[in-house]
Amino acid sequence: MIWFFEKDKRREVEGEVEELWMRVLQESHNVKKRVGVVEEEVVVEKDMVEG
Repeated sequence: MIWFFEKDKRREVEGEVEELWMRVLQESHNVKKRVGVVEEEVVVEKDMVEG
C-alpha cells in the first residue's frame, strides 16, 4: 500500500516540475522578446543621434 502513495506522490512532483519548467520557458521567451524590443529602441535612438 505504501508503494501506491509513493507512486502518487511521484506523479504529483513530476507534474509540479513540468509546470515549473513550462513557466521557465514562457518567461525566457518573454525576456527574449523584451530584449529584442529594447535593442530595436537603441538602434532607433542611435540612428536619430547620428542622423
